[in-house]
Amino acid sequence: MDDYLIYDPDANEVHLRSMRPEQLPFNTEGGTWPAVKLDGKYRTISFVDGVPVETFDLDAVRNPVLRLVEARADALIAPLLATGVRAAVYDAKVTEAGNLDAPTPLLDAEAQAMGVTTPELAEQVLANVAESFTDREAIGAIEAERRTAKASIIVAAGLPEIMLAARAAGVA
Repeated sequence: MDDYLIYDPDANEVHLRSMRPEQLPFNTEGGTWPAVKLDGKYRTISFVDGVPVETFDLDAVRNPVLRLVEARADALIAPLLATGVRAAVYDAKVTEAGNLDAPTPLLDAEAQAMGVTTPELAEQVLANVAESFTDREAIGAIEAERRTAKASIIVAAGLPEIMLAARAAGVA
């Protein structure tokens, strides 16, 4: 069994529910209500004059939501970026294409293999950089969305606000 915070937008209430993951759709109006899986110690029940009082560690609730925001941004950005060695080679080719007066061993080898001149290949590489500008704009928009979402989650004053921020960020 896992613990979930479930936000009921109609009543503007947050409910804590323990359930198996497959039960989640039945407890969230078919998945339309935002829900966040919790981990660790996030609530305390104390007794005041014999009455149980439940308090939540908001940071313990925020942290899984913030991790979801980061994971969502990473998943959206990943297809737009070259990674690892490929990214390093691409960056080196761009550097060489921008300064043909310096040695250009990567471009020379690739140009020879492709049957074009090094300046022709350099032109293609720089044209690809211009095309990737659209990807950079998309990445910038995703990063702005990520930062805005994290900021709203961090300043949220209570459970409903955290869940509303999570929903606005597309993670709950």
